[in-house]
Amino acid sequence: MAIAIDGLAPNIDEAMKSYPTIFTKALPTQLEKLVIEPCKKLKSLASSRWLIVVDGLDECVGTAGSDREQEQELVLNILISLLSHSLPFSILLCSRAESWLKEAFKSEPLSWMTEPFSLHGSPSSDQDMLRYLVAEFERIASNPRNDQAMRCVERPWPPTHVPKLLVQKASGQFVYAKTAIRFIDDHWSPPPKQLNKLLASFKRSSDTKIFSAVDSLYNGILEACPNVEIMLQVLGEVMCLDYGASAHSDRWPLLDGLSTRSPGESYQALRGLHSVVDVENLRQPQPLFHPSFHDFLTSRSRSGGFYINTPSVHAQLLYKCIDCLDAQDRKSDRYLYAKLAWRPHLAEARLNKDLLRRLLSFDFFDWFTQEIKKVPEQHSWFLSLSDWAWGHGLFRLGQIQAFKAESTESDTLDRCMEHFQSDYDRSMVWSLDRLAKRGLLERFFDACFSTSLPGISMTMFKYEIPDSPPDYIPNLSFEGKALDVLPLKGVVEKLKLADPAQSVAGSAGSSMGTTNDNQDEFLDPPEFGVHFHAFSPEFLSFLADPNRSRHHCYITLERIRWLIHTMLTDHSGLPKILEKFGRYQSARSASVQKRREPSALKGIEWSGFTEYRPKAQMF
Repeated sequence: MAIAIDGLAPNIDEAMKSYPTIFTKALPTQLEKLVIEPCKKLKSLASSRWLIVVDGLDECVGTAGSDREQEQELVLNILISLLSHSLPFSILLCSRAESWLKEAFKSEPLSWMTEPFSLHGSPSSDQDMLRYLVAEFERIASNPRNDQAMRCVERPWPPTHVPKLLVQKASGQFVYAKTAIRFIDDHWSPPPKQLNKLLASFKRSSDTKIFSAVDSLYNGILEACPNVEIMLQVLGEVMCLDYGASAHSDRWPLLDGLSTRSPGESYQALRGLHSVVDVENLRQPQPLFHPSFHDFLTSRSRSGGFYINTPSVHAQLLYKCIDCLDAQDRKSDRYLYAKLAWRPHLAEARLNKDLLRRLLSFDFFDWFTQEIKKVPEQHSWFLSLSDWAWGHGLFRLGQIQAFKAESTESDTLDRCMEHFQSDYDRSMVWSLDRLAKRGLLERFFDACFSTSLPGISMTMFKYEIPDSPPDYIPNLSFEGKALDVLPLKGVVEKLKLADPAQSVAGSAGSSMGTTNDNQDEFLDPPEFGVHFHAFSPEFLSFLADPNRSRHHCYITLERIRWLIHTMLTDHSGLPKILEKFGRYQSARSASVQKRREPSALKGIEWSGFTEYRPKAQMF
């Protein structure tokens, strides 16, 4: 201030001579004698306004053993005192968003004296960082020291997407961008080679040298938290929570309930992480402000004692979800979350013997049947059930291999998979029994294995989303009614039109058949066997296994043989498919572009996809 403001230095010198022991006094006293009183004596000060920049308030930690919260609050009180004397000063205060600082700025008098501004996610800050990176890359490329290294490098260097990628990874942290540039601009290595190393590190997230400055920053934040154990537990849960399964905007009570913590305990555990975690608005699938923080936490070599094993966290959350489902407190938020989230957690969990034993004790069939009885649209639960992965097994192959490599209890794993496979099949049969009361399913599958396909039709509906290519949704009908109670695949492969621009746009979600004349040439009533393509392979494999589907085994070995023989020999089968595929290819080559008016019907008769194959392959 003495250097920037003309005439202020003599007043400060006079104050120091009048109070020779001033630097032994408390900071408020020093402010009063060395800043406020000298400024009031300077009459010319009022002719201008001055900006005081205070950067890094969060780094004011005091001497060893000091309470950093108290030290930073002391600085705030000094600034409040400065502003209360009607001096022509404005203050720009920059800091990480620590919880105690956020609380101070929400309280009086700072709440009406200040205007907060978050740099996180700000387009202007991203643009500033992008300009910085582009300028730094240009400086590195044009540096005479790098003439030989850049001699054969294609320009522009690097490609335009690379600086944008770094901005995305930085998430507003200039220290990240500066660290990346410092690594690339190494005096002993070619810049293109260093850049390739940097980009490769994004895939493995385990290089402890490249981002050592960023890692030091994160370590400092985490080390300042007093209760590290519970902090890491809650932080892992925040990272792995299934946000789509939680209907409420405030997830903190849910986390407290799942982990049987006291109300507010989960929130309080992350009090020191407000600068890196969106603690106040835990309402999004990515609660961490910076992707680099996630990379740091999930790399054992970088984070050390702060490492978070997300598969193990998913296993813990799955265990808690199963406990909630067994408790059957169906009105609680915990139960509603567990009902939707246990499957996603199952897919990501790291298997261990305690979890497997807990799954073995869970009666899935009893829970499923009790749950479905309370749902008015019971077939919707059946459709969800039919899409589950248990047509291939309860766990992913990687989970099984990892468990067998670490444990000798393979029999527990096998018994668990058999247990759930049995319960799953019982649930499927139970659901089919409820759907087949009037014999509709039996008549439908009898018709499927008849050459004339009596009563079966297939329609195609166009589904459009703004700024996206259209999707075409197949729908099976039988005896004049849509088979919406069966597990059809829904939105499937997009039909490749000869000229997509010629298709008539419909409203989103409307079921209007819109096509050009080229497409209509190969859209005839369904040829034999193609209707099976509308079913999920898991459902078909279930129906083809008598040990699983029992009296609902509609796809027998004899029927499969008959189906393949008919498709290969009957004119309505493979020969017709190949004939129409040839006509379609000819139409594409000729680029015939004719426009067809929208049909007034809700759908058009449809026979398959762009690429035709014998559908017997699915068995």
